[in-house]
Amino acid sequence: MNWIDIKSILYDIYIQENIEKDFIEDEKYLKSAFDFTEKYWNEQINKIDSIKILLFSEAPLFGEEKAYIYNPDYGFTAFFHFNDLKAILGNAMKNSFSNKTEKKKYFINKLNEAGILILDIFPFAFNPKITTGINYQSMSNQLYSKIFEKTLEHFLAVKLSLISHKITERTLFAVRYKKLLSKTESLIKAALNQIGLKNISIKSLNGSNMSMDRDFLASLYADMK
Repeated sequence: MNWIDIKSILYDIYIQENIEKDFIEDEKYLKSAFDFTEKYWNEQINKIDSIKILLFSEAPLFGEEKAYIYNPDYGFTAFFHFNDLKAILGNAMKNSFSNKTEKKKYFINKLNEAGILILDIFPFAFNPKITTGINYQSMSNQLYSKIFEKTLEHFLAVKLSLISHKITERTLFAVRYKKLLSKTESLIKAALNQIGLKNISIKSLNGSNMSMDRDFLASLYADMK
């Protein structure tokens, strides 16, 4: 994946939004986040035989703490907690760990064994505390769609092509939050269509108060066995 192409798109966005003065500093952070998350994501796809659940996410929050689901040194968030996975695997999950990193590594390995892959749809880890001029929460729907369309060929389409042979007719496509589904459903379907996946249904795993609907997730997973 070529950061140069993605960087060019990013620069055009900053010019359009009249925040060109922030570009040099923001690009350093965004490239660092991109390189870090790509390294860990690519490690995971080599450990999954077939994908049972392809869970689309917006982009890592990242920031100074390097918040990313596949970062073994970063803890859990409401996006996908240890107990969310336990709702699927039950007694197959151990409970005692010597430290947080050991627990996170175990969680990541179990995600892979379960055939669950998290896939970001955007290459830019915008963070309100760092890239203050732009972030996904406050940008217009028009800009949101434009960034998706401009980066699709160089990011999401590349990733989908990489994993297409691991997607089966039983693979479940999902997003974590209802709000994300309403914003991205048509965009994600267009991307899936490019690799020959048509008429795909995308589920939301959102529960109450930002939590995962564990019962729904467990029932969906059980139906795939």
